[in-house]
Amino acid sequence: MLAVRTEPSDNEEEGSLLRPVTLERILVPVDFSDCSLDALEYAAMVAQQAKASLMLLHVLEPVSYGLDFTLGQSKARHVESETWTKRLEELASSHQHSDMPVEFRLRGGVPSDSILDSVHTLHCDLIVMGTHGRRGISHTISGSVAEAVLRKAHCPVIALRSPKFGTGLRQTIPEETSPKIHH
Repeated sequence: MLAVRTEPSDNEEEGSLLRPVTLERILVPVDFSDCSLDALEYAAMVAQQAKASLMLLHVLEPVSYGLDFTLGQSKARHVESETWTKRLEELASSHQHSDMPVEFRLRGGVPSDSILDSVHTLHCDLIVMGTHGRRGISHTISGSVAEAVLRKAHCPVIALRSPKFGTGLRQTIPEETSPKIHH
């Protein structure tokens, strides 16, 4: 699904032409799930064709600490942050090409809010993200980060639900460096 906001900006009159969309930097939120890695594959193809750069973003969700907050928990959070940074670094380096720079950021916060803020602060022109495609009670309980981003983004968003986004897809992430989440 591609979503593009068509509201005129404050300084444009109704009916005037919207400014063209340029693709210089593509934001790809990754949580290392299959659907986010599939979205990265798609974003890499788009970036190579548009001669754009990729910005990978992983969001560490806030942890609810009880009254027993201890230094040990803080240390564990620091180790977790270092682990995710290393995984992002490996993922970014596996995509580096002379014509497609790849950077990464690790942020904390609510995923949809962090993604939307990163688009603005990192000057991204497009968001390409995976969606789990949850429905029913699963969607009601956990919500949808992709849905929140689609509703609020002020730049185009491509949300991919399935890894099947075309025949002839060439995988750009080598299998041995594709991290998987184990629960």
